[in-house]
Amino acid sequence: MKKTETKESKATTAEKTATKKVPAKKTETATKKAAPAKKATTKTTATKKPAAPKAAAPAPVKVEPPKPENPKVIRLRVTCMEGPWLDDKCIRYIDVTSNANLYDLHIAILDSICFDDEMKFSFFFAEELDDLCDREYIPEDFDGTDYDEFDTDVYEDMLVRKYARKDIPYDFFYVYKLDVDEWIFQIEVTDDEPEYDEKTFYPITIDSLSEGPNPEQYGSGFDDYSEDPEHFSPHGRAMYGNDEYNMDDERDDFFDDERDPWGSGDDYDEDDSDEW
Repeated sequence: MKKTETKESKATTAEKTATKKVPAKKTETATKKAAPAKKATTKTTATKKPAAPKAAAPAPVKVEPPKPENPKVIRLRVTCMEGPWLDDKCIRYIDVTSNANLYDLHIAILDSICFDDEMKFSFFFAEELDDLCDREYIPEDFDGTDYDEFDTDVYEDMLVRKYARKDIPYDFFYVYKLDVDEWIFQIEVTDDEPEYDEKTFYPITIDSLSEGPNPEQYGSGFDDYSEDPEHFSPHGRAMYGNDEYNMDDERDDFFDDERDPWGSGDDYDEDDSDEW
């Protein structure tokens, strides 16, 4: 009996084991999480807006360069101190700009007294006008003697405002040189501050401020052979002195000597005039 039960129990156990469902192996597909479905994308064609018309380019603005500042105007007082035919007071007021040069001033002084520009000239500083050794000529390498070798064009590069000044302890002079004599003018800066005028050609003489007549550049006797004994030959006065020189004798020799009025050394003959 026992053996039968044992066989039966083994058979029952085998049946139970056979009837158990063996779980199926999970496939990789089952274990993998399902990928999220891709959203369907629909291409939308953007409608292009018509391009806006280009704005017109602005007109170019003409930019004018800034106007240069007007030069400063300097008023000078020019006094004739010495001259061979200086009989009266002669003072002129001349306006020059700050960029004027000494050559401009030279022309302006002669124009102010109606002198011809045909002689040499120069500028100098001095404490005493009568002391020739005290003169400091401009430029420094000029000693005031050899005018024939002196080039006055050098004054075109020298500004008036550098020499006509109030802070210099010397007087400033202009000399118009004749063969022997000199016309000397003192140049001073006034306190006047005239305004610059664009329509004015500088330098300019202020006639309303002038004092005294124009001096005679050559003397009335020399210019028109006048017989005025006081205006005949300053050269003779300078050479011989007032005591030794007789002006009447020179005048008479010049006009009355028909044989040789020009001092050539030959006798004058009217028949020779045709040969001239």
